[in-house]
Amino acid sequence: MKIPPPVPLVKKFLDENKTSLDTGGKDFPITVERLVTGILFLEKPSPNKIHKDSLKGPSKKTFYNHIHALADQMPALFREIFARLQADRKLAMKKSGVLIIDEHIVPHTSSGIEGVDYFHSTTEQGPVLGMSLMAVHYYSERVEYPADFTFYRRERELQERGDVAEFKEKNAIAREFFSNFSAVSNAPDLWVMDAYFMTKDNAILLKGEDKIYISRPKRNWKCKYQHVDYFITDLYDAIPQEDFKLTQVIYPKSGKRKFYHVATVDVFFSRIGTHRLLLVQVGPAVEADDILAQETEILEAPSKAKFVAFCTNCTEWDASYILGEYSLRWAVESSFQDMTQNLALRGCKWRELSGQNCFLALAFLCYLFLAWAQVRGELAPYGVRRGSLGEAREAFQSYCQEEFSSWLADLKYQCQDCLPANYIYAHLYDKEAGK
Repeated sequence: MKIPPPVPLVKKFLDENKTSLDTGGKDFPITVERLVTGILFLEKPSPNKIHKDSLKGPSKKTFYNHIHALADQMPALFREIFARLQADRKLAMKKSGVLIIDEHIVPHTSSGIEGVDYFHSTTEQGPVLGMSLMAVHYYSERVEYPADFTFYRRERELQERGDVAEFKEKNAIAREFFSNFSAVSNAPDLWVMDAYFMTKDNAILLKGEDKIYISRPKRNWKCKYQHVDYFITDLYDAIPQEDFKLTQVIYPKSGKRKFYHVATVDVFFSRIGTHRLLLVQVGPAVEADDILAQETEILEAPSKAKFVAFCTNCTEWDASYILGEYSLRWAVESSFQDMTQNLALRGCKWRELSGQNCFLALAFLCYLFLAWAQVRGELAPYGVRRGSLGEAREAFQSYCQEEFSSWLADLKYQCQDCLPANYIYAHLYDKEAGK
């Protein structure tokens, strides 16, 4: 099955969200359309495979020239389309939604690619050669999609390339994300993040923007509870066992229900003020749980009791709600997995960072397109209304197959005795053809 020329649904999406960027003429949107369609339609897509399986288009040399011309502009194109979609009431972020920030290591086999170095991977529990992708993901009950991204580059890698002036610490990049989204009027008030991004500088910035956050405190932080200073590990033993209440948590994304023994206390952290702190007992039942099983920071009190701590600057929420909202942090993790499996997130071999950014932006743009297609009901005829990313992609592939069949039927009608048409039909349907 070949890529139909063109795909009306992708063209409709791009036309509705036309960019104001200087894209260099009509070839730019056509190339973007072909790349988006190819990534979604083909298995293990690559520029070469997309060109080979396209029914119409320029020569391979011209196609690659078009890709090189748009590479530097693709991240800006993604961000502009993202901004334009905020005018769509079905897709726009809601104040009641959640923004999640996280890091993901995109593995590479060559250190010659710009931005590649060794980074610690929590998934692999050790150093991995790859690129450090920092991303923001939006989630609401109705829709979710990637909201922004950038690569973090180690100072030593930049020094080797003579670009040390470009170095930014991870949390400095995080604060740029916090500030940028605070300037968006409909952005959610709640941020969810892991302990790495729970720094006091980050907390101060978010508090100054009137944002709420849920995270895990640093294990070496001190807090004041009932006028006494404690390390968090020491505080656990100071809480009476009867204060650990059996708490039901409903995971918003899956609807699953879990129960934990949780102590809820309000404590004071220097510089950032009063926070609600949850101490969750860890045992056999909890270790198999969706929220905590992947948490690497299991704390141990002097009594040898194991627990996990969570904190938020909102002291009005109860433990059940806080843990339920924190579980949404895994939405960004699952989005990385979905994009790796379905959108060729790890497929780019371009050595320059501009190429990596280009194909990353394309993967994110494909995700936005599928979200748009689902909420518009465009994929409903193919069995998907609010399915997973993989299900939405399969529905789009069915749509493309239908478009391709229509194109073939039209070709046959127009060219009944056309040698190229007969050749195409023979090689599609005659197993003996070409032998």
